[in-house]
Amino acid sequence: MDATDLRPLALGELLDRTFRLYRNHFWLFVGIMAIPSAFSVPFTVLIFSMQSSAIAGGPPSPKLVIGMVLFGLAFFCLFCGVYSVAIGATTYAVSEAYLGRKVTVRDAYGKVRGNFWRIIGVVVVALLRAYGMLILAGIGMAIVIGISAGILAAIGRGQPRPVVGIIIGLVMFVAYLAGIGLWCCGRSGTQ
Repeated sequence: MDATDLRPLALGELLDRTFRLYRNHFWLFVGIMAIPSAFSVPFTVLIFSMQSSAIAGGPPSPKLVIGMVLFGLAFFCLFCGVYSVAIGATTYAVSEAYLGRKVTVRDAYGKVRGNFWRIIGVVVVALLRAYGMLILAGIGMAIVIGISAGILAAIGRGQPRPVVGIIIGLVMFVAYLAGIGLWCCGRSGTQ
């Protein structure tokens, strides 16, 4: 692979180079991702042991459940931080390997050490954008369903009339157009 061949690639070429890069530097990427994986093993063992004891001993106490939920949330936040740093180290390692430079696991983690909060910020913004769109879509669907239910309740008392179907169809069509508009605005904002 020519290290300086930076040009647009077809999908097949992109996948070929990606798999070749990961295959040629397999132990580097295993070493980088071994840290977050090893971090999660004790938590997984603890959760499985608690599940087996809860099944054998009957229903757990509320204190135990609250403690497990809080411990799980704390661990999840900590694991997300460790995993984000590992992804940052992987990104650095990929760029260095693609440019033909020698890189180690220590070098990759050392490069991202000073950028912890920046990496966490990028991950949080990405999650907010991804889940924010889901939340907005859910709110939009709830509004459309609420309007439709209100129209049905106001107009449709007694026998259903054709006008109710037309109004609901128009509300759905306007909601569809609004969704397309939001999608287009979101796409133009990211470019």
